[in-house]
Amino acid sequence: MSNYQEGYLCRCCGKYHNELPMSYGSPVPDYCYDIPSEEQESRIEMNEEFS
Repeated sequence: MSNYQEGYLCRCCGKYHNELPMSYGSPVPDYCYDIPSEEQESRIEMNEEFS
């Protein structure tokens, strides 16, 4: 018996959806991970407009 449940909790609307998501996103663009972690806070600006 499996505990697997198909569906997800949406981070945009906060609701649980019984189907699998059809699009995926990243919290930051991939190139942000190229910046050394000790420099990220001073070099990356994120706010609601960018997320």
